[in-house]
This record gives sequence, C-alpha cells and structure tokens, in this order.
Amino acid sequence: MSVLQVTGLGFILLSIICCVISLATDYWVSGPEFHMGLWNLCKNKTECSSLPQLEFPPHRTDYTAPIVFLDCARAASILTLIFLVAAVVVQSLVIWFNNRLKVVRKQKLTSGFVFLGVTAEIAGLAIFRPFPGFEVDANDLELSWSYFLGWASAGFSIVAGLVAMYSFA
Repeated sequence: MSVLQVTGLGFILLSIICCVISLATDYWVSGPEFHMGLWNLCKNKTECSSLPQLEFPPHRTDYTAPIVFLDCARAASILTLIFLVAAVVVQSLVIWFNNRLKVVRKQKLTSGFVFLGVTAEIAGLAIFRPFPGFEVDANDLELSWSYFLGWASAGFSIVAGLVAMYSFA
C-alpha cells in the first residue's frame, strides 16, 4: 500500500462528496427571491417546485433548448458520479489486494475513470444554463455555491487522477 494510492483515494472520495452535495442542492443559481439547482426552483426562498424535464414530443417548443441543456447537465453530473464510484472501487482493490493484482493496470484504470468523470463534470458545468421559465432580469442572476462546489469536485478529480497516474510511474 503506497501513500500516493491512499492519497489518490482520498481525493476521489473528496471529489465524490463535493459532487453529491452539488448535485443534490438547489443553489446553482440564485437571485432576488429565488434560487435553483438542477432539479428544483425555489421562489420566495421557501416555495420549491420541480424543474421540467424534456418530453417527447415536446408540447412547448419555446422551452425545449434550455431544458435540453438542463437535462444534459443532469446527465453529465450523474455520469461523473458513476465514473468516480468506479474509480473508488478499482483504487480500493489496488490498495487492499496489492499483492494479488496487476497494480499498474489497475492504477491506469483508476486514472481513466477519474479523467472520464472529470470530463463529464466539466462538460455538465460548462453547458449548464439557468432555466428561463421565470421573469427575472438576467443581471440579477448569479451562479451560486452549489455550482462552484461542482467545479471544486472537478479540481479534486484532476488532482486525484494525477496522483493515481504518478503512483504507478
């Protein structure tokens, strides 16, 4: 068991925690009298409702494009979690069954899962657009702490992938 392997696992777990909190909270965008995340829109700081999902065929075409962006951001965040959990499983196998497995191949697999996860996370954060289904001036919108926690998750994932790559070098 290497210190770098355990450090990489720690960064992956930290990234997962940040990603889950970012995904589950409703503070991706905030403004006067409202805040929203990937799943809910809360008005007057207490009254929350679910954000729409894309329907096939779409009944309203005026909101189709923003809903597609929102659904893609949701899917990318969920893919990030899947890849990071896979990286935790492989990295745990490397750490605890070090003598019985081909460690170098598993470390490369861990790095691959982490970098796929970070790619999905960055794509989801980059394509996220606030849902324009409410009357708010665009100048009143600001990205909030949940959104930036997603970027922190991406940063921790990059560090975890680099540590995993360096540990088998």
